[in-house]
Amino acid sequence: MVAQEAVPSSYPDHEVNTLGVFSVQHNGRQHGRTDGVCLNTLVALVPDRVGRDEDGLKVERPAAAATPPPVENPRYIWVEVQKPELRGKLLEMSRNSSLVPIHSLY
Repeated sequence: MVAQEAVPSSYPDHEVNTLGVFSVQHNGRQHGRTDGVCLNTLVALVPDRVGRDEDGLKVERPAAAATPPPVENPRYIWVEVQKPELRGKLLEMSRNSSLVPIHSLY
C-alpha cells in the first residue's frame, strides 16, 4: 500500500517484496493520543523487467536505472543509507532470518 501511495505511476513496473519487520516502536506516554505500535519493515522495490502493453502482451523493458523511482506523494521521501556499516547490516538482515516475516492476505 505504501508503494502504491508513494510512487503510483511507477508502482505497476515494480515488484514490491516485504522482507519482514526489523524493529517495533511504541510510545504510550499520552494514553489515547500516542498509543500505538509502529512496525518498521524492510521492503525491496525491484524493477519488473517484463511489462504488459494495453493488450496484455508481455513487453521487455530496458534495464532499470540505479536510482529509485521519484516519489510523487509529499507524505513520503527516499532516504539513502549513507553509513556503509548500516547498509551492510540491512543487507545482511535481508539475507538471514533476523526479520520477522509478514504474510499478506491480499
